Amino acid sequence: MGVVNVAQPRDLRAIAHARIKNDWLDAGASSPEGAVVICRKPCILRLETGLTAVCYPFTRRVEAHADLIRRTHATWVLVDEVSSTTTDFLVPALDRLPWRLRLVHEVGGTRAYRIENR
Repeated sequence: MGVVNVAQPRDLRAIAHARIKNDWLDAGASSPEGAVVICRKPCILRLETGLTAVCYPFTRRVEAHADLIRRTHATWVLVDEVSSTTTDFLVPALDRLPWRLRLVHEVGGTRAYRIENR
């Protein structure tokens, strides 16, 4: 018998989350070359989509989130329904960012926003 890779429940949620991200891309929210996505699991997004991704700061300070957008030239924000840190840290900062966020795609509680007016 070969080696069996048994995924833990958290891994399964992360994989499902990545599939939602792919659904978002397949639905026509395609990003131009060089797009940068802010999300909770940037490694999974990169592996599943090939897009450059960065994790949001684990703070409620809007300045830290705005600084990340400036430094990385982020063009997308992916708000997931899986991680409690998204609700705790990312969501409270989004309403206070100096840029407009346009909802482009939604699957369940996961939403993809385009950062505009930069």
